[in-house]
Amino acid sequence: MNYSAYALFIIVFFCVIASYRKMSLFSPLVINCFAWSVSFVPGIFFYEDYYPITNSVFTAWVVWFFVTNILFIKFDPQNPNRFKESCTSSLEIKFNYQYIIYILALVLAYRIWVVGSSGPSQFFLNLRLGTMHEIGYQTLGLIERFYPLILALFVFENIYESKNNLNKRIALWLWMALFALAVMGKFAILTPILIWIGIKILKKEITVKTVFFITIFTVLVMVFMQLIRSDSKTSTDYFKLLSIYTYSPIVGLGYVNFNLSPLFGANSLRFFYAISYALGFNNTPVNLIFSYVEIPVLTNVYTVLYPFYMDFKIGGVFVFSVIYGCVFGLLYKGVNFKNTFFMALYFIFLPALFTQFFVESLFSLLSLNIQVTFCLLIIFIISRKSDANC
Repeated sequence: MNYSAYALFIIVFFCVIASYRKMSLFSPLVINCFAWSVSFVPGIFFYEDYYPITNSVFTAWVVWFFVTNILFIKFDPQNPNRFKESCTSSLEIKFNYQYIIYILALVLAYRIWVVGSSGPSQFFLNLRLGTMHEIGYQTLGLIERFYPLILALFVFENIYESKNNLNKRIALWLWMALFALAVMGKFAILTPILIWIGIKILKKEITVKTVFFITIFTVLVMVFMQLIRSDSKTSTDYFKLLSIYTYSPIVGLGYVNFNLSPLFGANSLRFFYAISYALGFNNTPVNLIFSYVEIPVLTNVYTVLYPFYMDFKIGGVFVFSVIYGCVFGLLYKGVNFKNTFFMALYFIFLPALFTQFFVESLFSLLSLNIQVTFCLLIIFIISRKSDANC
C-alpha cells in the first residue's frame, strides 16, 4: 500500500485549517505540514523504488502528526501581534565584535585547510569524516565550540536588523558559511537560511517568489555539497538522490534491524546518559550516527520518530509528540508577550521542526540547544536599546 497518498490527504486537511485560521507561513502547523509533504510527495513518484512503509510506522506517524498539529492549533494566538509590533524597542550590542568574528573566521578557514588536506580521502570527504570523528581524520578542534554563540548572535542581529549592524551581520554570515563548508553538512547550510527566511517572512519583508528562488538555490547547493563530498558512488539521478534524503527515512524506520542499547530510553534520553557516562556511571551512550538499512537503497536516517518509536513504540511517539507540540506551540505563542527572546528561541529550534522528516534534533542535540539558549539569554541581557527600528 502506498501510504504517501493517505499522508498527503491528511496534510492537506490541516493546510485547509491553517488557511481558514489565517496562520503565518512560519507557524508551527504550517511548517509541520510542509516538512512532511517534503517526504511524502516524493513517495508518490518513487514509491516503487523502495520497500513499502510499514503499517506500524505509518500509524506512529499519524499519531505524531495529529497530536502535534492539534497542540499547534491550541497554542496558536487567535489575535496574534505582528512581528514588528512585538519589537517594541530595537536592541543592539554596543560593541564592535565583528572584528573578533573575522579573526575566528580566519582560524576556521585555517582548520578547514588542515583537516581537508591531511586525511586519507579527498579534501571534502576528509572534512565530512573529520566532523564525524572517524579514526584517522583530524577534527576542527576548539573553533567549532563557538558555533552556539555565533548562531545566537546570528539570530539576534537578524531580528534587530539595521544599518548599524550591517558589518556584524556580514561577519556572522561569513562564519556560518565557512562552518557549513567545514562540516560539509546540509543541515549547516539549511539552518541560517531557514532562520533568515523565517525572520523576513514574519517582518513581511520578502515575497513568496523570492522564497521560492532561495529554496531552489539552497537545494542546489545541498545537492552540490553531497556530490563533492561523495566517494564517486553517489547516484547521478538527482531526483532519485533527493528522494533518498526525503522519502527513505520514513521507509527505513520500519526496517531497522540492528542491535539496540540495553539502556532504558537509550535514544530518547541520550543526553542524560551522556552526562552519566562522562561521570563514569553507565555504559557508552548510543551513537548519533546510526547504522544503515537496505530498503533496497541504503539509508541511516529515520525521521523524528526514530528515538521515541525505537525506545517506547507508539506510547513514546505519543508522549514526545505532546512535548514537541507544547515546546513549539508555546514558543510561537510567545511573540504575543511582546518579547522577542521567545521568538528568537523559536527560530533557533525551527530547524528541528523543519527537518523532522529527516532526523530528530531537539533531544538528540539537546546539549547544543541548551548552549545556544544560554548564549542567547546572555546576549539579551547585555544588549541595550537602540534608536534603530526593528
